[in-house]
Formats: sequence, C-alpha cells, structure tokens
Amino acid sequence: LTGTGGQSKAYFIGYAAALGYTVTVEEYSPFRMGQHRMGKPLGDEGWAHTWAVVAPQTTIVSFVMGKSSTGEPLQAWGNAALQCSLEKIAPAHTELLFIYQ
Repeated sequence: LTGTGGQSKAYFIGYAAALGYTVTVEEYSPFRMGQHRMGKPLGDEGWAHTWAVVAPQTTIVSFVMGKSSTGEPLQAWGNAALQCSLEKIAPAHTELLFIYQ
C-alpha cells in the first residue's frame, strides 16, 4: 500500500529488501551485432522485456519488532512471498524470471 511504483533495478531490489529478501536483478536484451560480443547468448526480440530476480534457494524471514505485524510468523522459510509480491508489481509488458541459487 505504501509503494510509489517504479521500474528500476534499485526499486525492485529495495522492494524485496522491505519484504526481508536479499536479491539482485539481471536484465536481458536481444543479441545485436556491434553491441554484443561473440560468445554472448543469442536472444530474439522477446529478451528486450525479460528480467530475472536472483535470490537464495531458501530465505529465512524473521519477525522484527516495529516492522512486522500481528499474526505474522516468528520465522518463515521459502521464497513464495517474494515471488508472489514481485509478480504482482512487475510491469505487465515484461517477462519475470526467478533464479534461485
């Protein structure tokens, strides 16, 4: 409810951090001669709107006084809340991938 919206890497990294997750964001683009080096993956135009969130395989989110709400568990394991939340706010024209390491 308090989010102002955004489409930058920093916005999504900050949004995930507010949920208790440490992530990075990777952006992809189609291969273009003169802009990419040999050996880079060949992608078609669909890659222009594809991005990925890289997160740990399993994240432990702990209850924090003053930040968490009544009814939240003391600890939660997994990335379901991260994935659901980011899919909900991702720009509609993009393809969001999740990479768990």
